[in-house]
Amino acid sequence: MFKRIAAVLAAIVLAVGIGATPARADTYHSCVSGSVCLYQWINFSGPNGSAGRWQSSLGNIWYSWDGCLVIWPATWANGTPVSANSAGFVSNPGGQFAGADWKVTFYTSGNCTTGGFSVSLIQETETGQLVPPHYHGIRSIGITLSV
Repeated sequence: MFKRIAAVLAAIVLAVGIGATPARADTYHSCVSGSVCLYQWINFSGPNGSAGRWQSSLGNIWYSWDGCLVIWPATWANGTPVSANSAGFVSNPGGQFAGADWKVTFYTSGNCTTGGFSVSLIQETETGQLVPPHYHGIRSIGITLSV
């Protein structure tokens, strides 16, 4: 009797596993839902055909010191710094950072205080090519909830 119940349960689990499709996060230029990405080159690319993408979850930014993530220790795959060396961005809402008026701000200062421009997370994915002073100028990223 026990073997028969175990066999039926195993068959159900196997059938559900085979029929289910894996969960897939919505991505934009390889930037997954619930993340912000910076790109080394314009057109969301990098050297030698690489993705040239640096990514942080929005939660990682939110739970950093006062909602400010300093990016100076990060490097691109080719070893050059991400800080003050980015040409484009994607801000891709998702998870707890969707459906509310969250705002991501990219700063030219290393402590989320000056030189910022903001994109809202309430609508949909925001993308852009950076222009001076933000082109090769982003040093920190902040996230806030507008009230």
